[in-house]
Amino acid sequence: MKKMLLLFALVSSLVFATSQAFAIMISLEPSKPKVYAGQNIFVDINISGLHETFSSGNQVDSLLAAFSLDFLYNPSLLTFLPLLSTDWGPHLGDIPSGEAVRFVDEFTPGVLSLGLVSLLDASSTMCIFCVDPYLDNLQRVDPTDPTSPYLDTFRLATLGFYAPSGGNPGMPSWPSARPRGSTVFVTTNVVLSDPDGFEISLLDASGNPIGPAPVATPFIAVKIPEPATIALMSLGLFGINFSRKNRQAARRGCC
Repeated sequence: MKKMLLLFALVSSLVFATSQAFAIMISLEPSKPKVYAGQNIFVDINISGLHETFSSGNQVDSLLAAFSLDFLYNPSLLTFLPLLSTDWGPHLGDIPSGEAVRFVDEFTPGVLSLGLVSLLDASSTMCIFCVDPYLDNLQRVDPTDPTSPYLDTFRLATLGFYAPSGGNPGMPSWPSARPRGSTVFVTTNVVLSDPDGFEISLLDASGNPIGPAPVATPFIAVKIPEPATIALMSLGLFGINFSRKNRQAARRGCC
């Protein structure tokens, strides 16, 4: 009987964990599935699930006012391009206009620490001297319509990388367990803040906070063909073409 109760408790906890596992999702969208030496690649960092209700009755319902995260990549294969990584999403405010403040640092090769803090007010509700734009408008499908639904997914930032010919010798490989000829992009240490400066919470059916909202951070792999592989393919194509020309010349000589 005790074993049955223990099993039931374990299954119940797994079901609860699974139902909340994807409360908020940080997803990565590369500009191409494969990048060759000498090419650039850009990776969009997106967020979804800020306004979700689960079958358990728990929910997440919050505007995003700030975020920080670590972005991991393989520095032995790619070089971060900070000058090309200025394309931040518009949903927390415009940086040149002073509506938001951003930061990007790479203290450790292969680990980018980045974040954005909005300086905008959440909405015009209960606000006398506030001026637009408001976060509530920027994170809706139609920013001009306050009754428009909230966006299911929106972009936080875009990062740019360059694949140098021959890679970056001497740089560490991250993650270490990568497939040969590819790099893995991963986000970790994600912190999401609401307009009041608190970490975004998971709410119960009555709207009471019951803890930080779980954040899913899947990884994505991008193929980077090795220069040796490309050279062998080129040599093979050259050999096929050379052999074909020899056969054609032999045929002309014998007829």
